[in-house]
Amino acid sequence: MRGRANEVADANDPVTKALADNKEVNTHDLSLITNSGKKILVSVIVSPVGQPGEGVIIVFRDITLEKREERQQAEFISTAAHEMRTPVASIEGYLGLALNPATAQVDEKARDFINKAHESAQHLGNLFQDLLDVSKADDGRLSNNPKVVDVVEFTHDVVEGLRPKAEQKGLHMLFKPQPDDDEKAGERRLNPVYYANVDNDHLREVIANLTENAIKYTPAGDVVIDIGGDNEHVTISVADSGIGIPKEDQGHLFQKFYRVDNSDTREIGGTGLGLYLCRRLVETMNGRIYVDSEYKKGSTFYVEIPRIDHEEATRLIESASIEDENKIETQPTITPLQAEPELPELPAQPAPAAPVIQQPVQAPSLSTDETIYTNAPVKTVVQQMQQATAQAPQPVQPVAPQPQIQQQPVPNYQYQQPQPTQPQYPGRRMAPVRENIPLASIEQHPDQYIRRREDTVPVPPRNQN
Repeated sequence: MRGRANEVADANDPVTKALADNKEVNTHDLSLITNSGKKILVSVIVSPVGQPGEGVIIVFRDITLEKREERQQAEFISTAAHEMRTPVASIEGYLGLALNPATAQVDEKARDFINKAHESAQHLGNLFQDLLDVSKADDGRLSNNPKVVDVVEFTHDVVEGLRPKAEQKGLHMLFKPQPDDDEKAGERRLNPVYYANVDNDHLREVIANLTENAIKYTPAGDVVIDIGGDNEHVTISVADSGIGIPKEDQGHLFQKFYRVDNSDTREIGGTGLGLYLCRRLVETMNGRIYVDSEYKKGSTFYVEIPRIDHEEATRLIESASIEDENKIETQPTITPLQAEPELPELPAQPAPAAPVIQQPVQAPSLSTDETIYTNAPVKTVVQQMQQATAQAPQPVQPVAPQPQIQQQPVPNYQYQQPQPTQPQYPGRRMAPVRENIPLASIEQHPDQYIRRREDTVPVPPRNQN
């Protein structure tokens, strides 16, 4: 026989256990390889016979087909629950918006209907979540991330979150390590500190489920939560004064889909998944869960988990802190693809002085009857401009006003080219800028545009021969 593809060790061998304890052993997690090499899943029942250690009877049963059907059923439940949670969450969200006075205005009668629909949607969402958790537990997909936790403080926070539900039903909820009555009276209590290294999410779900069941199955009375333990274990107890559980049903409480069927439980409702899920979660934390109940008088559920001392708790906390720091350091940092180079800081420049307005140096005026044309190269002109700029400004000489040439207005002429500004160069005599006169106007009035110099050389007439 093999367990998890390995040979069965003596500690897990059902035959060895039955001979040592002289009790019947029943297991369903073993596989058997036949003579033909076929591997099948088997259920093994080992029953001792005769005197202790004398012998046993072993019964093998092929459960391969049953396990396959269970796996298919679990996959269907998981897929269906996952697909149905999305629309249920949407319905729950919209109903919550309808109940919010800031988003909707409804009358009291409609608000009552919406409240009932909202509670049903929440119940349906919790059912789908339980189905998903159960399917994970059956498939071995439950994660286990243990962290050090102070059980007293942790349990107190969970219980306080459920206190309004108990008060709404008229129940008195008491958390024994930190009772409200003593706090109001100003008394102080010294309680031992219980540390445990368990998955916090699993422990929170177990405590919340047991406390909710105690509130649900208690018509009137008290719900008491207490914490105790020894050097090796921490025990959390949830007691109620409710309807209780008959003796014949107590052995089946932690089975999947099992519910106590009597007149007291039919009106309350339930799926039979809560306690089964609690058992699987507690087993994942290497603990155990059990119940002590009396019909019509109440029930007490116990959760027992391993305890660690203060030194071990401190060591684990420091180790977890160092591990978290290492994870942060090893995470890749996102850097830009191309960082822009930083520009060097320029030295501070002194503030510019107030500008000195100087009059430009004008060239000597030209007489009205002469025109001087310059053919100086551009390079020479530019050099002279630079030299003139570098030199100190020369005193301004008075310039005689230039006589203006009177011109006749040009008839019916719309366009006139803008006149460029004539640059002034010290020491240079530049030709004045001529006006662009249309040719038609010159042809019509030629006498207005002809000027003769006084020192014009007489030109003899051309030879007509």
